[in-house]
Amino acid sequence: MGILVKYTLRNIKEHKFRTFLILLSIMLSVGLFFASLSISDALTDIIMENIKSYIGTAEIYAGPGRFNETGSIKMKELGDVSSEVEYAIGVVENGVQYRNVENKNQNIGLKGYRLADLQIMNPVSFTETLGESEFTGKALIVGQAFAKKEGLELGDYMPLKFSDEDIKRFKIVAIAENKGFFRENLAFGEKNTEVIVPRETLSRFLGSPNLVNTIYFKSVDDTKLDETIEKLKTVYKDEYVDVMISKSEIKSEMDTIRIPFMFMLILVVLISVFIIYTSFKVITFERLPMLGTFRSIGATKKMTDFIMLAEATIYGILGGLFGCALGYGMLSLVIGLMSSKMLNGAAVERIVYPPEYMMLAFAFGLILSFGSALVPIIKTSRIPVKEILLNIIEGTKKKRKYLRYVIGVILGILSIALPILMAEGMMAAVSGGLGIVLMIFALVCFVPALSDGFITVSERFFGAVFGNIGLLAVKNMRGNKSTYDNVILLTIGLASMMTISIMGSGIKDDTLEYFNVRTYDVEVRVDSSSTQTTVQRILSIDGIQDTMLYQESYRAFNYNGEEKGFIRQLIGADSERFLNFFDYDILGHDNDEEIIKEVLSGKKLILGTTLRDRHNLKEGQIIELDTGRGIREYEVIGFIKTKDANGDFGITSKQNIRSDLKQFWGLRMVMKVKPGYEVEEMVEKIETKLKNLDWYHVQSMESQKEMFLESNSTIIIIISAFSVATALIGSIGVMNNFLVSFLARKKALAIYASVGMSKKQRKRMILIESISGGIMGACFGIITTQLMLMRVTGLLEKVEINFNMELTLSAAGMGMLGAVLVCLLSSLSILRRSGKVSIIEELRYE
Repeated sequence: MGILVKYTLRNIKEHKFRTFLILLSIMLSVGLFFASLSISDALTDIIMENIKSYIGTAEIYAGPGRFNETGSIKMKELGDVSSEVEYAIGVVENGVQYRNVENKNQNIGLKGYRLADLQIMNPVSFTETLGESEFTGKALIVGQAFAKKEGLELGDYMPLKFSDEDIKRFKIVAIAENKGFFRENLAFGEKNTEVIVPRETLSRFLGSPNLVNTIYFKSVDDTKLDETIEKLKTVYKDEYVDVMISKSEIKSEMDTIRIPFMFMLILVVLISVFIIYTSFKVITFERLPMLGTFRSIGATKKMTDFIMLAEATIYGILGGLFGCALGYGMLSLVIGLMSSKMLNGAAVERIVYPPEYMMLAFAFGLILSFGSALVPIIKTSRIPVKEILLNIIEGTKKKRKYLRYVIGVILGILSIALPILMAEGMMAAVSGGLGIVLMIFALVCFVPALSDGFITVSERFFGAVFGNIGLLAVKNMRGNKSTYDNVILLTIGLASMMTISIMGSGIKDDTLEYFNVRTYDVEVRVDSSSTQTTVQRILSIDGIQDTMLYQESYRAFNYNGEEKGFIRQLIGADSERFLNFFDYDILGHDNDEEIIKEVLSGKKLILGTTLRDRHNLKEGQIIELDTGRGIREYEVIGFIKTKDANGDFGITSKQNIRSDLKQFWGLRMVMKVKPGYEVEEMVEKIETKLKNLDWYHVQSMESQKEMFLESNSTIIIIISAFSVATALIGSIGVMNNFLVSFLARKKALAIYASVGMSKKQRKRMILIESISGGIMGACFGIITTQLMLMRVTGLLEKVEINFNMELTLSAAGMGMLGAVLVCLLSSLSILRRSGKVSIIEELRYE
């Protein structure tokens, strides 16, 4: 046993490159496995921590109900429900303006708290304070970062603008650490700032003494949160009561991010299994003579099997350990990139994941290595000692097994049936992803038949082009399992890379199409107090060509009793010139301007095709919509195919939004810049003109487009990195398969040499085989890519994501070239070895 162990360890040490390939495959698989498992939980935890910095320990909130006209509510006695609530804290919240050191109006969020309530719900720590007794009247608590930026000190007064006629001066009585409410965040490209004032003071200033506009609750038992909410609804029956934020809801949203990673994981694992399997085929082929010697001098099958499996276990342990470290690095990178976008640059202090995920990833590495090596080791142990010593072992050619085709048909049927049977909710995404994976497995099952068919069709062509050597090369590939494995690896690797690449291009094109519809140069967000005077003020700027106002609302109306808003994004047109700024194509109408005139004339809607298809709507149909102010009848007068809100979009008149909807954003202003003028300079001039407004935000469409493209590119870069890893280990697998094929064919190559085939002819034959294999893998990979794109498009539509993905001839050509190059590069070492085949050594028994 000691001799066997030493021999195995020496082989591991001597074959450094092969050891590296196996460990790399396991590392990548384990790393991606851990990252895929943990990403949803890690992001969920980070988002929850970020949210909790603003809401503290609150779990439930009550706000003004749909028919509450004042926006204020009165705190009530909870009665029997009080035993289930740890605290109920009333808060008054309002926005004001502050003229900052840059002489611009800055949006400030006023939080009206009682200090004792604040320290219960979301404690703050003071760096400086005049004392708790000073927190009364027009007192103010600000954050340290804000105070430093504005040059404010303890005891200073801050003028806060409630309206044009109402500016009040508040005294800074405390400066707090930059945590909780005072943690800076971004919105509309600007930093939002929160300050704390006494609750009674703010409610009095807003004209509702002793009333609040939000009540926060914390339950005694968070496992009974739903029950507590239902009981609170009986107390605040006219108001809106709901959970603050649900971890399960966030995790569900994060699962849409996890799905692409899990999909890539399956591809990587599938290829890794092939690599480890083929690597151990190489190992067992190379060690057959020595194993035969050991068996002939008394070593048992169990001893040799144990040593080989121990080697696989060593690879699994090392690959698992390195893979876990790599996985944590992957997770840190992904979280860092994604949180910078999702959390608007907020720093990630720690990454949280369930500890069992690390253990699962390590165990996965062991199982992957051990399981993949098991089959070739068992096959080797079954070979009689006599056959090993006499070198009469069969090569890679085997009788065709039809069971794989039966399995392929079953998997193909399941890949179609599952997405149809499970087409609702989150299960639609899961079944769709599973359907794609099953489709790949089904194609893998049919690779031998497809390859043989390809060889039959191309046999004459290769014979005509390359002569007898070409004909012989193609014939050698028929029934060769190494050839099938190469085609499978190339198919999966190429399909994954091309699919991800096309998805990235599709997302980029989708973003560009979104902005191409917008034919204006600058967009301005302003508060609702803006009027036509504001427009005229902007038009007075030299270089502004044209301007238009419009209204905007989100999650507008309710339809068919659904609680979810009917239209995700609703634009209210203000003028017949609407299409001069938004180049929408209204389907089925030659004169789009007439439709816009009609939409301005009454309760009319133009809807996106996504809404049309989801609700089976028709042009001219009258629908009843709950506006929050009552039921209104709207006529659908047209449809547009748009990227806005993924087609969950609508156009009506500005008057309809303002009269029917209770909640809508301030006015939007769009404008065109005259030719010859710099757009960014116009942005600065517009900001100067708007400096007296309560709130505004100005941005050029070009800068906004760059921001969108950068945000989208982050996700694409991450997923593309995994697709490159898939292609990388797929290429490694192809190299292994070429080596396996060579070891199995050494005797055949010796026979060719013995009957007069020169080294040059043998090398030419191997090159033709590699090129043929590359072409086959590329063809099947391109077909698989097209099938995957069709399935991915359907999958994304179920989660309300729509963008175009098209396989172009240039992409297919690049894929073909890449697959052939991989095969050619993989065959270089075989070409070198083929020239050294010894006729006497290989045919000594014959």
